[in-house]
Amino acid sequence: TDIVEAKGETHCLSSLEFPWESVEDAMAPSKGSNGGDPMKVRLKAVTDIVENQFCCDCGDKKPTWASIMVPPPGVAEDKAVPIGAFCCFHCSGAHRRLGVHICFVRSNTLDEWKEKEIEAMEAGGNTRINAAFEAKLRNGKSGPEKPKPDSDLEVRDKFIKAKYRERLFFDASKYEPKPKAKAMDPNIFMGMSGMDLFAGSDADAFFPPAPTLPNLAEEEGDGSG
Repeated sequence: TDIVEAKGETHCLSSLEFPWESVEDAMAPSKGSNGGDPMKVRLKAVTDIVENQFCCDCGDKKPTWASIMVPPPGVAEDKAVPIGAFCCFHCSGAHRRLGVHICFVRSNTLDEWKEKEIEAMEAGGNTRINAAFEAKLRNGKSGPEKPKPDSDLEVRDKFIKAKYRERLFFDASKYEPKPKAKAMDPNIFMGMSGMDLFAGSDADAFFPPAPTLPNLAEEEGDGSG
């Protein structure tokens, strides 16, 4: 057993209480409610966005399911990537019945998430999904009426089929995945000077030239003449 001294007292490590079983455990990030799963941490960041706190179809609060859309025909090639939206339990059933060739349904809490699925949710969101799939929606005039939180399953099914399978309200030009941000390793800053950070870049864009100050000595000389 290792012996340590603190404030003149000697203790056996085995007799001290530590919250971790090893140094590795002590260095590990806190797991919290997400169990330390980086995918769930990223998913929560997306679900916390206000637009995603309501079902994308009926508007019910706190949706617990997600639907990842396969890019429909007509979408520009450079934008043809899957994007996802969040939906409530009742609407998620209608999404699942559409088939995996149209969308892929996941539970926010029950399923294990993969990198590509998280990327689809980060690239999408309810606002982007509805901007494309409800672009031509004229409620009750262009097709089935948009459901409400208390609508029955038949109303939900009709609308969701019209929205995603038949694409009655769809505008391919509005299908706009969010550009993927490049992750930056914080370790790249270690040991670098300020100018190193901007090496190879247009430093003037970051550091505009200082304003030119008048030469007071010359001005005084001119005044005395």
